Amino acid sequence: MNFLLRFIVFCFDPLGLGRRFLVRPALNVGWNVYDRVRSKADEKVGTVRELVLRLGLIAFAVVLIIWLAVFMYAAFYYIYMPAISHTRPVHMQFKTCLETSTPCTFPHAHVSLTKKQQLLMVGQAYRVIVNIDMPGVASES
Repeated sequence: MNFLLRFIVFCFDPLGLGRRFLVRPALNVGWNVYDRVRSKADEKVGTVRELVLRLGLIAFAVVLIIWLAVFMYAAFYYIYMPAISHTRPVHMQFKTCLETSTPCTFPHAHVSLTKKQQLLMVGQAYRVIVNIDMPGVASES
């Protein structure tokens, strides 16, 4: 089969001028175009890969910065902002008179608002509400 093909080509082009001036230059141009297209495609793939990596790095940096901002805000708020309310027991004291069983002084109490940590901030205005529940008085019979 190969011999027959060579014979047919030799019959149409006995000196090899067609192969030398038409076929080989056409094949060379084809290979050059193919190489250029392939190299540009490789460059584009490389640039797309770089673009994806850069976008991923930027997205990671943005997420990290936002997470750090939220964390630092929460830490600052927890450390420096006072609690909304504090509940402490108040033990009222007064002095009784010797001649009567009624109190001679107004009730007074000392409430400590500091325990190993500062509950209230200096220079901050606060509203203090004291709820007093009085025990029921037994009716005299």
